[in-house]
Amino acid sequence: MLSGSFIYNELIQIEEELRMEDFMSSQNHAAAGSLEPVRIEQKDAMILVGIAERTTNMQEITEQAVIPKLWSRYYEQGINTLIPDQTEPGVTYGCYCDYVDGAMGEYTILVGVQVNSDQSMPEGVKVIKAPAAKYAVFTTRRGPMSTVVAEAWQSIWQWSMTSGYERTYTGDFEVYDRIRCADINDVEVDIYIAIK
Repeated sequence: MLSGSFIYNELIQIEEELRMEDFMSSQNHAAAGSLEPVRIEQKDAMILVGIAERTTNMQEITEQAVIPKLWSRYYEQGINTLIPDQTEPGVTYGCYCDYVDGAMGEYTILVGVQVNSDQSMPEGVKVIKAPAAKYAVFTTRRGPMSTVVAEAWQSIWQWSMTSGYERTYTGDFEVYDRIRCADINDVEVDIYIAIK
């Protein structure tokens, strides 16, 4: 016999999936559906250090969204200037990891930099060790950061449901370099999606 809490949890999951489908279908699919990977790339393991929060995609479409506040805090507090031994000074990562239930569940978002070693890091930062993986690499169109990154993720959600590739959810990341992302109103961002 099924318990009341099991049924309740299943109903909550179905409701969240329906809200996510509704959210995705309400977006501009003309822009979202046109993005395809520019390449498939194998990357070595890497160490990312920065500040992080837990969130869900559903939370991010509400007033309780944490990602914009996390990015603001990262730059306002100069976190990037506090982290030693950076492999690519001027390159910032938005890393999505520690997924629970794939795109439908909770995940960690870290805003930070890649380092050679996680020794001697300042207090209060989080270290993420992204495993070696194969990635589908997407490149956004040029435009305002919040618009083009959101459009790209909509495309990625659609692509992952129809492409035949299986996402691994071991860690996905956005790469913001100082050349293509110097002006937040005119950026071009690479997004790496871990696949089997």
